[in-house]
Amino acid sequence: MPLLAMLLVFGALDPLTRGGQWMLFFTIIGGATAAVGVIAWFGVREPRQPRPSGSYLSSVVHGLRPSTVRDNPRLYLALLAWAILGTSTQVFLPYLIIYVQRYLDMDGYAIVLASVLIGAAVISVIGGRVLDRIGPSRGILPVAVVYVVGLLLMFPARGMLAVIGAGIVMMAGFMLGVAAISATVRNLTPLDRAGQVQGLRMMFAVLVPMVIGPFLGAAVITGATRHSSISGS
Repeated sequence: MPLLAMLLVFGALDPLTRGGQWMLFFTIIGGATAAVGVIAWFGVREPRQPRPSGSYLSSVVHGLRPSTVRDNPRLYLALLAWAILGTSTQVFLPYLIIYVQRYLDMDGYAIVLASVLIGAAVISVIGGRVLDRIGPSRGILPVAVVYVVGLLLMFPARGMLAVIGAGIVMMAGFMLGVAAISATVRNLTPLDRAGQVQGLRMMFAVLVPMVIGPFLGAAVITGATRHSSISGS
């Protein structure tokens, strides 16, 4: 679903990106996201689950205590793996279209993006069935290897077909990694702390990667530019 959402966004709003109308682009995306949030706030009904006692603040603090981490080491290890996986993706993903369009000089980046997202989505569905059979925690390392292989294949890829092939492997590995880790987190979640773990999930899967990742990516690009300038001089 995230891959298909990306395909829908960049396919429907491609004229805005080509025209450089980024303010309108992000206004539409942000407005749509906010609207869905409001609808979900009133429309989604949560099942009755045991709730922890205490205030909201005490519940948040409880999830960050060292003693809580010691009591649930596998859960927090899975959350840490999720943060690392998400951060690695946020390092390069914001610049992926720029890389294909500017560095590789491919005007048909929409074709590349559509092919990669559809191919990775199909593999993710098929791979998800395999993860169900072998267990999500046992699948984390194998799909991490697939992800790394896909990243390495992107280095020599230059032609459209080569980039599409490498991109499919890379994004399939990432999506299967997210599937394996998220299912592991779900399986390790205490029944009376489901809401709290969802909050931790947002911190490790969204907050940390989206704050740290782009800064790392920008630092790498700045360092590479400075190095190339020194080499050229």
